[in-house]
Amino acid sequence: KAVLKYLRKWDLKSANNVNYFIANSHHIAKKIKRIYNRDADVIYPPVDTQKFSLATEKDDFYLTASRLVPYKRIDLIVDAFSNMLDKKLVVIGSGPEKDKILSKATPNVDVVGYQDFESLKSYMQKAKAFVFAAKEDFGIILVEAMACGTPVIALNKGGAAESVINGKTGVLFPEQTIESIIEAVKNFEPISDSID
Repeated sequence: KAVLKYLRKWDLKSANNVNYFIANSHHIAKKIKRIYNRDADVIYPPVDTQKFSLATEKDDFYLTASRLVPYKRIDLIVDAFSNMLDKKLVVIGSGPEKDKILSKATPNVDVVGYQDFESLKSYMQKAKAFVFAAKEDFGIILVEAMACGTPVIALNKGGAAESVINGKTGVLFPEQTIESIIEAVKNFEPISDSID
C-alpha cells in the first residue's frame, strides 16, 4: 500500500509535466479529466478493416472472442446463453478462465479455444451477432466484427458506447448482468434483419 500511495503521488505530480494528452476514446478522455484534471484529444486506434470483408449470409449462432480473463466477462455471456438453450454461442479464446468457462457451458455453448486469424475472421463473418460484455477502453474486436457485417450486442459503457450505434449496427445493454445480456439478445432478434 505504501508503494502504491507513493506511485500515485508521483504519477499525479509527473502529470503536470505532460504537454499533451491523447486518449483512445472519449471514455478514457473523461478518466484523464477526472484523475489529472486535464483535457485530452481523442484519436481512435487504427483498425485494419481492409483485412475483413463483408459477409451477408449468416449462420444461426452468436459469437464471442477474447482472452479468457476475468474482466472480459465471458462468464456472464456463457451464463446468459446457458439460460437460452435455443440459441447457440461459439466462444473463441484461451486463458486462465478457460476451465471456469468450460464448466459453465451447456450443450448450446461451444468453447473452441484459440483460433488463428483466418478462422476467427470466418467465424466473425458467419455469426448472426458478436456478443461483448467487457468495459474496454476502445474494443477493436467490435469494429472488426462490424467490418464483417456482423452486428454487435455490447455493454453500453467504455469504447463500445462510441463505436456501436444502438439499433443500427447492434444493440447496447446497460449492465454487466446475465439478465441484461438475455434482454439484449431478445431485443436484437426481431430487428436483426434491419441492422446494417
